[in-house]
Amino acid sequence: MCGIAGIFSLSGAALPAFDADAMLASLRHRGPDDEGRFFASGIFLGARRLAIIDPTGGRQPVTDEAGKLHLVMNGEVYDHDELLVRLAARGHRPASRCDTEAAVHLFEERWEGALESIDGQYALAVYDSSRRRLLLARDRMGICPLFYAIVGDYLIFASEMKALFASRLLRPEIDPRALDAILAFGSVPAPMAVFKGVKSLAPGEWLSASSEGTVTVCRYWDIPYPPAGSYARRPAREWAAEFRELLGAACRRRLHADVPVGLYLSGGIDSSSVAALSVRARDIHDRIFSLSFPEPGFDESGPTRSVARFLGLKPQFLSFSQQDLAKLMPRMIRHAETPLLMTESVPLLGLSALAARQVKVVLTGEGADEAMGGYQYFRWDRLKEACSGRILGRLVLTLLRRRFGRIAGPRNPFFPEARDQAWAERTFGFYPASMMNFHYCRQLREIVLSPEMLERQRSLDDAQLIDLPRREMLRWDSLNRSLYVASRVTMSGHLLAAHGDRALMANSVEGRHPFLDRSVQEFLARVPPNIKTSWHTEKTLLRAAMRGMLPREVLRRRKKQFTAPAGTPFVGPDAPAYARELLSRRRLADSGLFDPGKISTIKARLTELKPKLLSDRRESLRLDSEVLERTVLGTAVTFVLSTQLLTEEIRSGVFSPPTTKPIRAALTVAHQASSMP
Repeated sequence: MCGIAGIFSLSGAALPAFDADAMLASLRHRGPDDEGRFFASGIFLGARRLAIIDPTGGRQPVTDEAGKLHLVMNGEVYDHDELLVRLAARGHRPASRCDTEAAVHLFEERWEGALESIDGQYALAVYDSSRRRLLLARDRMGICPLFYAIVGDYLIFASEMKALFASRLLRPEIDPRALDAILAFGSVPAPMAVFKGVKSLAPGEWLSASSEGTVTVCRYWDIPYPPAGSYARRPAREWAAEFRELLGAACRRRLHADVPVGLYLSGGIDSSSVAALSVRARDIHDRIFSLSFPEPGFDESGPTRSVARFLGLKPQFLSFSQQDLAKLMPRMIRHAETPLLMTESVPLLGLSALAARQVKVVLTGEGADEAMGGYQYFRWDRLKEACSGRILGRLVLTLLRRRFGRIAGPRNPFFPEARDQAWAERTFGFYPASMMNFHYCRQLREIVLSPEMLERQRSLDDAQLIDLPRREMLRWDSLNRSLYVASRVTMSGHLLAAHGDRALMANSVEGRHPFLDRSVQEFLARVPPNIKTSWHTEKTLLRAAMRGMLPREVLRRRKKQFTAPAGTPFVGPDAPAYARELLSRRRLADSGLFDPGKISTIKARLTELKPKLLSDRRESLRLDSEVLERTVLGTAVTFVLSTQLLTEEIRSGVFSPPTTKPIRAALTVAHQASSMP
């Protein structure tokens, strides 16, 4: 991948004074191999390149034969070889064999219609000098980030928000509504962003801007779920066979690179499936990267080694302790540009540093759970659905209600109260399975926010924080509605952001995700819900597809969500100095966001719970009241600390780096593309 940035005049006037050097310098980690710039009247395009395809020839910005279109892109076009052949047959003259070449000539032919022909992951900007118009676009699943802001008569865009602020045309200020979103959904869903005045282009959207001042945003693709019950009648084995072929083809496409490629392996069925389908297509046997944890309940190195032996792989393990987590947390927040609720992205930041020593690309198993109902809450949702309307089922639900009441209390997301049901209906149009996550996000508001923040938040409507096609969703089956919320809210807002892109690109590593392939997603949307998953076994389709290609224990193993210690590294006598300072009563009171008394109580209780986690090696992450309490309190501490860290980064000037060169006014019409010294 790469990092892109630019400024476009919406009035046709010359650009204001801005710092192009600082904008691109802030993105250097995304593209350490090369830098390119295009200046013209009313437009600046810049790119930092991570060279993966045609390393010597694919420099950016790329231009069409007539010199009218100029394109910068972060990401990959997977079928670019075939596209370049077809484009040459239609009379185009590509200047390189890079995937960006294919993209610029497609836009030459069809403008925004070109997106239909682009299969890949990307965030791009293409400028048409003949019509003085700009097009921004983000890939279908939201793998590559793209942020923008309109400041006066100027549109500013970049792969990361820090580049927007480095332009010196706007200042970073956390939006309280973004904090509301995190404490509702666990992330900030597009088109919102963490900072005031900034927006995130949503997955599958393009933005068109003209020098006459018009700005239009349009959705060009969405997950194509059919109306409820409208599925082809086929045997389950046929669905599984076709899925295996499509997923295998998606893996092969993502193995194509002119640099070394590796793979993340966890021992779960998702990454193991990617590994099994990939090792036959490219020799990656000794470029397998995985995590191990000394803390009980988190380590999965045993299952990972088992899968590796079965497939003949040689995994490299990064042992990651709570001390490592505490040490890397500030750097993670700097790259994530958002407060976090959970800490699992921090070990992934460490893992990408290990991978970066040997590869520029890794394949991962992200996206399977959101497409096939892999998380435990989907199973509970399916169970409740299966039990409804039956005498025996009602008895099962009564027993479950008592059990969950003992674990989670009378107000719990498994059997919601009327007010929680009403919130979900107002926000989503129905009660999604992932409310079991959102319930605890909302619970954090009461236990961490200051009285002023709580009063402000209660006067606002959470439904305004999220942009979903609610009317269209009601036409789908209940599982598909819940899967859509998981994909468009949880996955694109967190799993593919701080958890994915930022943790990888901080160390200049590109992540590729076969389960998020367009053909795979469109196929899975057509699969009947009862084939995708069931109440007793999640991801039944994937298990059937991979039969014979993975060990039986992997095919039978229940989903264990990847987690890392939440909150415990930041409390108690071993807490790092920065955490003790930022979580002190004085610093919390200064922020005005949090209640110092409540946070002190949470820290004390979490410290009491911490020794058991470190000493009892037999403990597992089973569902019980103490594990739930520790998770909620740890999440609260993580959110407060990460918000304080982000505020500190703003105060210290990280998001507005000092000028080291004269601020450039874009008065010169020139095209620059120079190698790094």
